Amino acid sequence: MLRNIQAEMAKLAEPTPTTHIVSTQGDLPWPVQGSISSSFHHRDGVHYNGIVIQASAGTPVNAVHTGRVVFADWMRGFGNLLIIDHGDQIMTLHAHLQQFSARPGQQVSRGDEIGRVGVSGGQTRAALYFEVRRGGEPINPQRWIARR
Repeated sequence: MLRNIQAEMAKLAEPTPTTHIVSTQGDLPWPVQGSISSSFHHRDGVHYNGIVIQASAGTPVNAVHTGRVVFADWMRGFGNLLIIDHGDQIMTLHAHLQQFSARPGQQVSRGDEIGRVGVSGGQTRAALYFEVRRGGEPINPQRWIARR
Protein backbone atom coordinates (compact mmCIF):
# COMPACT_ATOMS: atom_id res chain seq x y z
CA MET A 1 0.00 0.00 0.00
CA LEU A 2 2.70 2.48 0.99
CA ARG A 3 4.51 1.99 -2.33
CA ASN A 4 1.34 2.82 -4.27
CA ILE A 5 0.86 5.99 -2.26
CA GLN A 6 4.49 7.04 -2.66
CA ALA A 7 4.18 6.51 -6.42
CA GLU A 8 1.08 8.73 -6.49
CA MET A 9 2.86 11.40 -4.44
CA ALA A 10 5.81 11.37 -6.86
CA LYS A 11 3.40 12.32 -9.67
CA LEU A 12 2.43 15.52 -7.87
CA ALA A 13 4.54 18.45 -8.98
CA GLU A 14 5.08 20.41 -5.79
CA PRO A 15 6.09 19.22 -2.32
CA THR A 16 3.64 19.35 0.56
CA PRO A 17 4.21 22.48 2.63
CA THR A 18 4.93 22.25 6.33
CA THR A 19 1.65 22.80 8.15
CA HIS A 20 2.90 22.52 11.73
CA ILE A 21 0.48 19.68 12.46
CA VAL A 22 2.81 18.35 15.16
CA SER A 23 2.01 21.35 17.37
CA THR A 24 -1.71 20.46 17.22
CA GLN A 25 -1.36 16.94 18.65
CA GLY A 26 -4.25 16.27 21.02
CA ASP A 27 -6.24 19.21 19.71
CA LEU A 28 -7.34 18.15 16.22
CA PRO A 29 -11.06 18.03 15.48
CA TRP A 30 -12.68 14.66 14.93
CA PRO A 31 -12.95 13.83 11.21
CA VAL A 32 -16.60 12.82 11.69
CA GLN A 33 -19.14 12.97 14.50
CA GLY A 34 -19.74 9.51 15.93
CA SER A 35 -18.52 7.01 18.49
CA ILE A 36 -15.41 4.85 18.43
CA SER A 37 -16.29 1.19 17.93
CA SER A 38 -12.72 -0.10 17.49
CA SER A 39 -9.56 1.40 18.95
CA PHE A 40 -5.90 1.41 17.93
CA HIS A 41 -4.13 -1.66 19.34
CA HIS A 42 -1.91 -4.62 18.65
CA ARG A 43 -2.82 -7.82 20.48
CA ASP A 44 -3.30 -11.50 19.84
CA GLY A 45 -1.70 -11.12 16.42
CA VAL A 46 -4.35 -8.62 15.32
CA HIS A 47 -3.30 -5.10 14.38
CA TYR A 48 -5.71 -2.18 14.40
CA ASN A 49 -3.61 0.65 13.02
CA GLY A 50 -6.40 3.17 13.33
CA ILE A 51 -9.80 3.71 14.87
CA VAL A 52 -13.28 2.98 13.55
CA ILE A 53 -15.82 5.73 14.14
CA GLN A 54 -19.45 4.66 13.75
CA ALA A 55 -21.58 7.22 11.92
CA SER A 56 -24.58 7.21 9.62
CA ALA A 57 -23.98 6.58 5.93
CA GLY A 58 -23.62 9.87 4.09
CA THR A 59 -22.33 11.82 7.11
CA PRO A 60 -19.68 14.37 6.00
CA VAL A 61 -16.04 13.52 6.73
CA ASN A 62 -13.79 16.55 7.27
CA ALA A 63 -10.06 17.19 7.07
CA VAL A 64 -8.57 17.43 10.56
CA HIS A 65 -5.82 19.81 9.41
CA THR A 66 -4.45 21.63 6.38
CA GLY A 67 -2.76 19.42 3.81
CA ARG A 68 -2.83 18.01 0.31
CA VAL A 69 -4.81 15.00 -0.87
CA VAL A 70 -2.30 12.50 -2.22
CA PHE A 71 -4.59 9.51 -2.81
CA ALA A 72 -8.32 9.06 -3.39
CA ASP A 73 -9.28 5.69 -4.83
CA TRP A 74 -10.51 2.24 -3.94
CA MET A 75 -8.02 -0.01 -2.13
CA ARG A 76 -8.51 -3.59 -1.03
CA GLY A 77 -9.38 -3.81 2.66
CA PHE A 78 -10.04 -0.08 2.89
CA GLY A 79 -12.69 0.43 0.23
CA ASN A 80 -12.74 4.06 -0.85
CA LEU A 81 -9.61 5.50 0.76
CA LEU A 82 -8.52 9.14 0.89
CA ILE A 83 -5.09 10.11 2.21
CA ILE A 84 -3.96 13.60 3.16
CA ASP A 85 -0.30 14.58 3.52
CA HIS A 86 -0.08 17.24 6.22
CA GLY A 87 3.68 17.73 5.96
CA ASP A 88 6.08 17.05 8.83
CA GLN A 89 5.88 13.35 7.78
CA ILE A 90 2.27 13.14 9.03
CA MET A 91 -0.51 11.62 6.92
CA THR A 92 -4.12 10.84 7.75
CA LEU A 93 -6.04 7.98 6.14
CA HIS A 94 -9.83 8.01 5.79
CA ALA A 95 -11.39 4.73 4.65
CA HIS A 96 -14.73 3.05 3.91
CA LEU A 97 -15.97 6.25 2.29
CA GLN A 98 -19.22 6.30 0.33
CA GLN A 99 -17.87 9.06 -1.92
CA PHE A 100 -14.98 11.48 -2.27
CA SER A 101 -15.40 15.24 -2.00
CA ALA A 102 -11.71 15.97 -2.72
CA ARG A 103 -9.29 14.69 -5.34
CA PRO A 104 -5.53 13.97 -5.50
CA GLY A 105 -3.45 17.14 -5.69
CA GLN A 106 -6.15 19.25 -4.02
CA GLN A 107 -5.18 21.43 -1.06
CA VAL A 108 -7.60 21.13 1.86
CA SER A 109 -8.00 23.12 5.04
CA ARG A 110 -9.04 22.07 8.51
CA GLY A 111 -12.78 21.41 8.45
CA ASP A 112 -13.13 21.02 4.66
CA GLU A 113 -15.40 18.17 3.60
CA ILE A 114 -13.29 15.45 1.98
CA GLY A 115 -15.84 12.64 1.68
CA ARG A 116 -18.91 10.91 3.08
CA VAL A 117 -19.15 7.96 5.48
CA GLY A 118 -19.98 4.70 3.75
CA VAL A 119 -19.75 0.92 3.92
CA SER A 120 -17.09 0.31 1.25
CA GLY A 121 -14.27 -2.16 1.75
CA GLY A 122 -16.21 -5.09 3.15
CA GLN A 123 -17.85 -3.29 6.04
CA THR A 124 -21.29 -4.41 7.19
CA ARG A 125 -22.31 -1.07 8.68
CA ALA A 126 -21.47 2.55 8.03
CA ALA A 127 -18.28 3.79 9.67
CA LEU A 128 -15.12 5.77 9.05
CA TYR A 129 -11.74 4.12 9.49
CA PHE A 130 -9.27 6.84 10.54
CA GLU A 131 -5.53 6.36 10.78
CA VAL A 132 -2.59 8.69 11.47
CA ARG A 133 0.89 7.85 10.18
CA ARG A 134 4.21 9.48 11.00
CA GLY A 135 7.05 8.62 8.65
CA GLY A 136 4.92 5.80 7.24
CA GLU A 137 4.33 4.16 10.64
CA PRO A 138 0.86 4.05 12.22
CA ILE A 139 0.45 5.96 15.48
CA ASN A 140 -2.54 6.13 17.80
CA PRO A 141 -5.07 8.60 16.31
CA GLN A 142 -6.70 9.12 19.70
CA ARG A 143 -3.54 10.93 20.83
CA TRP A 144 -4.09 13.44 18.01
CA ILE A 145 -7.81 14.21 18.13
CA ALA A 146 -9.37 16.30 20.89
CA ARG A 147 -10.94 14.53 23.84
CA ARG A 148 -14.69 14.71 24.17
